[in-house]
This record gives sequence, C-alpha cells and structure tokens, in this order.
Amino acid sequence: MDTRGIRLAARHLGIRLAVTKADELLCEPASRLTPELRASIRDNREDLLYDVLMADALRFVAVERHVEGADPGAILDAHQDAIDAAYLARDWLAYRAAIRGFVRAGLLEIERAKRAMEEAAESLAAPGETQSDALRADRDRRASDPWVRSRRRERGVLEPVPAGAAQGD
Repeated sequence: MDTRGIRLAARHLGIRLAVTKADELLCEPASRLTPELRASIRDNREDLLYDVLMADALRFVAVERHVEGADPGAILDAHQDAIDAAYLARDWLAYRAAIRGFVRAGLLEIERAKRAMEEAAESLAAPGETQSDALRADRDRRASDPWVRSRRRERGVLEPVPAGAAQGD
C-alpha cells in the first residue's frame, strides 16, 4: 500500500496521523490500527512522514486559516522548488524548513488578504459605523458558536475570559 492509500485507510478507520515535534509518526487512536495497516505504516514510515507533514501544512494554511482573497496555491508554487529539492535529497531538516517557510508565507498572505478585506469594508461602512464595530460583533458571534468553541478546544486554543467576569469563576 502506498502512502496515499495508508492515509485514506487511516482516515476511513478514524485514525489521525500526525508528525510529532520529535519527528515521529503519531497514530491516534492506535487501538484502531489493523495489522495490515500497521505493517504498511512500518514499511513506508519515511515517505509517510514527508506526506503527513505536507498534508498538515496544507490543511493549516488552506483550511484552518482560510480568508477570502488569500491564495495559498500561489504561495505553495513559490516554495515548491525548495520543498521538492529537499524531498528528493531526502533531507528531513531541509524539508521541514521549506514547509515552515511555506506556512510562514501563507500566514503573511492571509494577513494581507485580511487587511485588504478590512480596508474594503471600511470604505463601504455606513456613516457613524466603524469597521471595528462590525468586526467586534462578528468575533463575538463566532465566539458564542458552540461548533467554533469545540474546534478551538480541540486545537488547544484558550478561550478569553469575558469582560466583567469574576476571576474565580
């Protein structure tokens, strides 16, 4: 089974594949691994590390941080040569560095797109209404959404204490 097949089989079984900070492959929950999938992971471990790291980076930039007007594909194109060279040389540290460069550039592109959206909204704001008021209302609406709160909890994002709440609560 190739790495794509391994990733699809793991997803089908509800197993999350991730690369740890110690450059190990993490399979959660490991109790769901079938003997065939476990053997395939063992046989293709190195290739799977590369694929899972790239998939995580793409998901982080394109899905988790999506902003209308941002183009992560163009950012990936700019970093593709460095990523491919490190992959072909099997240089794990250079590959990680190239992926980090892609993620940083993607985050900068997203910030640029956010600023452009804010400037466009500011120019369309009604008299007496500021862009920050509209952004604050949208942020408050999203913060109270149970689905958004559960996603933040899963990612380990701490939720801010509401203004006026007692510190001991």
